[in-house]
Amino acid sequence: MSKSNAIEDDTLAYWLTVDTMTITRPTTWFLALYKTDPMDDNSGIEISVADDTAYARQAIAFDPPITDSGLVFNNADITYPATVLAVGSYTMTHFAIFDAVTAGNMLYHGTFGVSKTINGGETITFAAGGITVTED
Repeated sequence: MSKSNAIEDDTLAYWLTVDTMTITRPTTWFLALYKTDPMDDNSGIEISVADDTAYARQAIAFDPPITDSGLVFNNADITYPATVLAVGSYTMTHFAIFDAVTAGNMLYHGTFGVSKTINGGETITFAAGGITVTED
């Protein structure tokens, strides 16, 4: 699990400088799916409507961290609509957490343990507890 460059910069500025910046905490977070590693600078390739016309980031919520664990988990199932492929199939390899349903700021990103090839008509679901975000 990695933080985005934006989160790293904001964290350093907030905690270690006298910068008068204001950080606004999101009220909703969104799970984005990727075909390549998003990298800390969000230069990876997110799945898009060019791949799957039904694709949109889905809201994700987290339970409070387990004491001294540095971990949070999604607190409910996350289900994407059945895929409507524009062309062929695609392989999902990574995910990212954003503060907006479109555009916005990438906060954290990670890799799936196993890549998944997505075909038309599939419904992608992540069970509660299936997305873990760590802070080390």
